[in-house]
Amino acid sequence: MEVKQDYYDHLHFELFETVLPGMLYEENGEEQEDFFQYLLQGREEVIQEMYRAMCDDDGVPYPYEDSDFDAKLFEIQGVNFLQIMMPEQHYDTGGILRAYVLFSNRDDGSSVKKYFVIRRFDDGSIFSLHITPELKGLLGEEMTECSGDLEAEHMKLARDYIRLLVQDMRAGETES
Repeated sequence: MEVKQDYYDHLHFELFETVLPGMLYEENGEEQEDFFQYLLQGREEVIQEMYRAMCDDDGVPYPYEDSDFDAKLFEIQGVNFLQIMMPEQHYDTGGILRAYVLFSNRDDGSSVKKYFVIRRFDDGSIFSLHITPELKGLLGEEMTECSGDLEAEHMKLARDYIRLLVQDMRAGETES
């Protein structure tokens, strides 16, 4: 059976795999940090504003209620998380289940950020994708077995974040 994605599914992918990470990884460090602080302060409202603007630009109605995007900040073992929960979608098809910004603060007040999405693929498997500063999705750990266990998901993401930081340090690139 072929599953068709609707227009809003495409908007989700565009916002959460291109637009949002693009703004978080913006070339200009000051603008990047300003947007990041704006996102941390406004969380749900910022996501809603961005999604609503995309709907307006494309001439389609905004399909969600104010309570549909839940975003929260927390810390696990020195790694900060901004978790963005997605509104109910076609979870039997492929789609983005959650988005995360994992970050740690530098001494100068800036942050080292890595952006991830938890994505269900059409075959039902669930994986983390690290969205790079070049806006490429790198397949991470499989999350299918821990589906619904956010604690296990968070631990796997924290491991990926630390691994990516170590790779960046070895390459001398801790600027993103």
